[in-house]
Amino acid sequence: MEAALSKAVDGHVKTFVTHFAVDGGQKTSFSATAPQALFLVNGPLLRKWLKPTKTNLTGRLAKLDDATAIAEELYMSILNRPPTDSEQAEVADYLQKVTNRNDAVTEFTWALLLSAEFRFNH
Repeated sequence: MEAALSKAVDGHVKTFVTHFAVDGGQKTSFSATAPQALFLVNGPLLRKWLKPTKTNLTGRLAKLDDATAIAEELYMSILNRPPTDSEQAEVADYLQKVTNRNDAVTEFTWALLLSAEFRFNH
């Protein structure tokens, strides 16, 4: 199982290292380059990972009916903390306005992955 996992992610790790590696590592600040930002914002790899499936986070979120449960699962899975009341309200408000739940949970997941909180804490 470990060999299969390694085989599945090795190419992706190399892609991320190629885009984001910094000699000596990141110290106290971060300034994304244009290619790094474009890779995350428009890159097909990240979008492919976020497409809802039977086994991934966005697929699980899209199946939930309760906006509070969606917010809790989303924030705990990505930021490793529960959502604040205002974050829960934002998720609920947005989910009421959209017609495609898959797209909505994908956008929320993508936004949290690109957030400063995720970048600096994970």
